[in-house]
Amino acid sequence: MELNTIIIIGVAIIICILILKLLSKIAFKIIAIVIVGFGAFYFLNFLNCSSDKSDHQEFIMVELQKKYCKGNKNEAKCKCIINPVLKDIKKDYSKKELRELQGNKLKSLQIIFSSLNENKTQIQRCMKKQNAMGEWDDFVDEITEFDTEGKIKDLWEDLKK
Repeated sequence: MELNTIIIIGVAIIICILILKLLSKIAFKIIAIVIVGFGAFYFLNFLNCSSDKSDHQEFIMVELQKKYCKGNKNEAKCKCIINPVLKDIKKDYSKKELRELQGNKLKSLQIIFSSLNENKTQIQRCMKKQNAMGEWDDFVDEITEFDTEGKIKDLWEDLKK
């Protein structure tokens, strides 16, 4: 091999190494940006701050209806609490208004509390007929879990009485 060929091969190898080094820096930056982007997306979803998240939530009572009434999992809660309260709420609010409440848990809980309070004697009468008064306290405890900020805790305590 001639000296010129060796020099050309050497220069070509050096140029290839420099190009690979430059490309790997760019690729690393792109990969790092993608990883940080996905991390931020999942972190926001974890914190429930994503704007898309509220579109996938349902009104709290609809969630509870699916939980207790589908397949008659808990007939007393379904018959005596969920269905009457949901019927009462649907009487006062349109589907559009309920959809708007999906992202506002505090307002939803206030509406549910109001309906539960209005129908409390009817609900308790039905629960007594079903021999399920303990289910009332369980339901109130469960619905208070939706009040993650504890802003209307005192109102829930009044319902237990």
